[in-house]
Amino acid sequence: MMPSNVRWGICGINSVRKKTAAHRRGRRNEEAFKQFCEYAKAQLETRFLVSPIGCGIAGYTPIDVAPLFNCCRDVENISLPAAFWDFLQ
Repeated sequence: MMPSNVRWGICGINSVRKKTAAHRRGRRNEEAFKQFCEYAKAQLETRFLVSPIGCGIAGYTPIDVAPLFNCCRDVENISLPAAFWDFLQ
């Protein structure tokens, strides 16, 4: 069961899901990740556990995906996958 303060479809969560689909089509929309980061900063009571999206069946590796999360690296309530940290600026 999800905590009551987690809401699917809000800009932050939804934007990254949409971004993943766009990334599969070959487009890189860093703005969606920035929107997620800003959303998370405004939701300090919520902890965001980021999975290594795209790293698996989609065929991307952390070196491909991690740089898209550069804007999130210093946000305290966002936990990025350990595999991403070597590739963040």
